[in-house]
Amino acid sequence: MNKSSQDELSDSTDVETLPEKKCYKIGYLLNPDPVFFSELDLKLIEELKELGADVVELNFEDIYFKFSSEKIELYFKSKPLQLDGFMSYGYMSPEHMADYIELVKIFEKMGIVCLYNHKEIEVFSNKLQQAMHFAQAQVPIPNTFNAYSVKSTKDYYYTQLGQKAVVKQQCDFGGDGVTLSKHPDEGITQFSKLKWINQKSITQELIPDVAGQSVRVLFIQGKPFACAQYNDTSGDFRSNVSVAEFSLPSLMNHPRVKQYYELAKKAVHSVSSDILIAGVDLVDSPTKGILVIEVNIWPDMYDIQDSTKKPVIKSLVSSFYERVQNSVNSASQLSPNILPKWICLQNDVPLLNQKQQMIEQKI
Repeated sequence: MNKSSQDELSDSTDVETLPEKKCYKIGYLLNPDPVFFSELDLKLIEELKELGADVVELNFEDIYFKFSSEKIELYFKSKPLQLDGFMSYGYMSPEHMADYIELVKIFEKMGIVCLYNHKEIEVFSNKLQQAMHFAQAQVPIPNTFNAYSVKSTKDYYYTQLGQKAVVKQQCDFGGDGVTLSKHPDEGITQFSKLKWINQKSITQELIPDVAGQSVRVLFIQGKPFACAQYNDTSGDFRSNVSVAEFSLPSLMNHPRVKQYYELAKKAVHSVSSDILIAGVDLVDSPTKGILVIEVNIWPDMYDIQDSTKKPVIKSLVSSFYERVQNSVNSASQLSPNILPKWICLQNDVPLLNQKQQMIEQKI
């Protein structure tokens, strides 16, 4: 560029500026039961910060809400805290999960973007509710039974189930609440013991020709993103319960991957069409066909990321942050006064108007 052209640009008085970049304030609730998720918490926080987020690490000990006739306010360490987004990841104890769902409901009323809405959490954390939605949407699943007494449990075991069945606690994670019943009396006993300690359960028919195997379809922002197959090598009928004794080959180039995606999509969308992340467990049975077993709302991300070489964690965090950004931008377009005061501004970027662009082209 010659000097005269530089002068023309510098002397121009009608230079516009791009909208200033904003860093959004994200509240991240550290998992209060960090059995498996403390490392993942730190990774997700790191990814948020790389995108420019101002992350506030929250815990149940230091937060409370104030409800008045004017608004709802969040307090953190005795001071008001205004957020653009709220995130947390991983299974929690029943008490903490109930508190977490309550938090999400309050944040929804405040217009704060959350990783999941409360309906997604409630349905995908409960195997009975999943079965209800899948059946209504005609998603292929194993025959699933739910009863409220020993008498009715005996009825379906002896009239509709075979010798072997799978007993599942309605709310569990990692396969810990899933057991194999090898005889109707054993299944009835398992139901009775769970009922004795106020644990609800369902019973599913066993698909024996895929014992120890399952297909995992990972969803990001409501769409299939990655696919791999869990193979247990310890001899367990559950496919992904072992921490070390399993293989997870990628199925990204599998000839039936589109069928897996379509069925998984039908299952997820029976509850939510734009869920930010979910892991659908399928079985591909030679005798029964492709069936949905369940949807995991807190799926493992490291193993399937390593298997498929897909950027799972970055994609999730980017999708969440984009949703926060879109929400704040939509609010600011409705009223210039809606844009929160805590949004920080960075890096003005000059935008050439038509006159300046013409000068550039001449150069």
